[in-house]
Amino acid sequence: MDNINVNNNNMKHRNVKFSYKEWYTWDERLATGYHCDDKTLLKGLDTWSFGTKTKADMIKRIDDLIDNNSKHQYSQLLTNKAMDEYMNRYHL
Repeated sequence: MDNINVNNNNMKHRNVKFSYKEWYTWDERLATGYHCDDKTLLKGLDTWSFGTKTKADMIKRIDDLIDNNSKHQYSQLLTNKAMDEYMNRYHL
């Protein structure tokens, strides 16, 4: 069986779009979860999208990314600086 979406329900929380997905795994088992790739929410972070197993976890993750945005942006800045330092020290 192909790894295709069986269902795709679009939802919003705090004006952030996410969706419920169903698909079949390589061994033909039905799998489900929630997926978010909202570009505004993830702007400035090194992630294109993320998923959770439950709707409640998706809502918690969206709330965290909105409510603690400056913390996440600062953490990303530190990560970027550390990667730059490593590359300058060992690979250039």
